[in-house]
Amino acid sequence: MTLQDGLTFVVNNALGSSGVVLGAGNTLGGSGSIAGGISGAGQVSPGNSPGILTAASIDPALGLGLKLEFTGAAPAYGSPTASVNDVLHLTGPAPFASSFSSANVINIFLGVASVSAGSTFEGGIFTDVASDFLASISGATKTYYVLGNGLGTDATLGTQGYYLLSNYDASLSFDLTTVARTADFGAGNVNGQVMFFTAVPEPSAVALAGLGAALAGYAVRKRRRKA
Repeated sequence: MTLQDGLTFVVNNALGSSGVVLGAGNTLGGSGSIAGGISGAGQVSPGNSPGILTAASIDPALGLGLKLEFTGAAPAYGSPTASVNDVLHLTGPAPFASSFSSANVINIFLGVASVSAGSTFEGGIFTDVASDFLASISGATKTYYVLGNGLGTDATLGTQGYYLLSNYDASLSFDLTTVARTADFGAGNVNGQVMFFTAVPEPSAVALAGLGAALAGYAVRKRRRKA
């Protein structure tokens, strides 16, 4: 199925045997299942804020993007309409037709009041294949937004304003990995892999803190020598 540009398409039930091709202005959401793959140049936004959308695979070759909402640390995998975090569940034996590049934008919306170093978030893409898929997604352009006090003006999700991470806390960045996870989506346990985000101090912030500690140590030693 090829969608006309500019449409938002929501799948909340099972969609036949074909895949979905998104035009550049299309958004695909919902908490249903697509028997085929997802491809094209549009944006995939799983669930209905948030939720779990199931498909066989994705093909990012034409610029496919993702919009992911996280409202807690980990998803409720057995609840596609109330999953806490967005999940694109890929069930096929070859979940990625090709690797993501910088043309593929992944927007991550952290709908939480606060984020600090050590905060973790699980979700995004889950594959039924139990091998690490980080190499397939690491080339994407990833942009992080934080809800915080809800007064951010950098982006809007629904009617809610968000801060760009650098405007919320310039000392933080995120490490993205994939981790092994056993999850039950309603038909028994699946041993797969899922995206996992960890907030870490920006290297520049660490270097600045180290410089401050070194200067403080030098000042103490200097005072001791004078004494």
